[in-house]
Amino acid sequence: MSTDPKSLDGFNLMQIVEKAGYSRSTFFRLFEGYSGFLLNGYKLTCDLSIRVYERHLGDHERTLDEFCKFTADVFFGANCTIPNEIVRMLWREHALAHADFHPHMANLAPIMVNYLVQNPPTQHLNVDVDEVYGVVLNLDLDILNARIDDNPLWGTPAYYKKLYKMLLGYFLTCS
Repeated sequence: MSTDPKSLDGFNLMQIVEKAGYSRSTFFRLFEGYSGFLLNGYKLTCDLSIRVYERHLGDHERTLDEFCKFTADVFFGANCTIPNEIVRMLWREHALAHADFHPHMANLAPIMVNYLVQNPPTQHLNVDVDEVYGVVLNLDLDILNARIDDNPLWGTPAYYKKLYKMLLGYFLTCS
């Protein structure tokens, strides 16, 4: 079973179902079909990126600049791992609101704020969980739109720099 990691070409869902030991009817009952299966896998991958972020964020003290760079690194990298073709297809087929398509974002702001208020170099920041949630949700929506609209800048160093600067700019206003 071989596939192109940048597209769905060569992906055979029924081979996966058979290897997992499910019958076709059980699979469709559990996942509501191909697209439901991909959506669940996509959401799981997104949730795992939050867990990885949380685990590695607390490894050591970080300046605000280092914190923003680390945050941009993790989320830019995580978004680059899933082909735009899959994200675009899932977004269009499921017609979910942004917060429902990316429910993992609700967990990000508390992790960020908790770290910032406990991290000595950033304890001086006046951060609010709801405000940080709004900021990260807007940054995520910007990334999502770039991917759905097939923005030629998506995935480039210029886009990464934009994400990093927007994050840093917000936190600098919290001083």
